[in-house]
Parts: sequence; structure tokens; C-alpha cells
Amino acid sequence: MEPILNAIWNSPSLSTLPGQIQEVILPALVSGTSPALRAIIAAALHRQLGRPLLMVCSDESAAEHLRADLHALTGEEVCILPDRELNLRSADTVSKEGEQARLQLLDKLMNGGAGIVLATVGALQLRTLPPEILKETAF
Repeated sequence: MEPILNAIWNSPSLSTLPGQIQEVILPALVSGTSPALRAIIAAALHRQLGRPLLMVCSDESAAEHLRADLHALTGEEVCILPDRELNLRSADTVSKEGEQARLQLLDKLMNGGAGIVLATVGALQLRTLPPEILKETAF
């Protein structure tokens, strides 16, 4: 797998990407490629930059498939930021598992424990605790 991850930077369209991200020139948009190639590019980018990577996926199904590919390529745990489930019943009967999973992942991110995170647009738009309050209340 190493030769593939290293060879990705020989492509003229991708060779400048790590530098541009490190210099905060741009977030990266990779489109028009197969899901497998997107996973390879993401794994190579994560490896090259040596820092956490956030990828926005079209839906949770795409995120699950990408998680499997990225785990196979990197050997690392790949986290998915869960979206809230639509609930048409009383809030008293709702399970809090989703909220707990979101908070655990946010805590992991703050403490440097999440290397690759996948999320949908909906999951990223949800309001959450400010980092200061999360730090104070985490145990």
C-alpha cells in the first residue's frame, strides 16, 4: 500500500495539495473520482500532513463505506460524527446514545485522539457545546 500512497503525489493535479492545505490556502474538494480513489487520496493526505483530517460525506451510508476503505488503507480508527435522528415522539422517550457519541467524538478531537473524522453536512451544522464548556464538564 505504501507505493500507492506515495505515488499519489506524482500527479500534477494533486502534488500541490498538501502544501496548500498546510498554508491554509484552501480546504480541499475532491470530486469526479471513484469512492476508492477518494479514500486513497485522503489516506495519502492524512499520512503526508500528519494531522487530523475531516472529510464531509454526502450521507451516512457514504461515510460508512469511506470509513471501511480508510481503515483498510491506514489501519487507524476512523470516526463518524453522528447526525441527530429525526424524532417525532416525546423527548422523554428518546435515546441519548447519539448525543453521547457526538460528545465523545468532540472530546476525542479536543484531546488529539481522532485522526480521521467523517461527517455529513447535517452533522456539522448541529449546534454543540463551546470547547471551553466541553473541557470543563468532560470526565
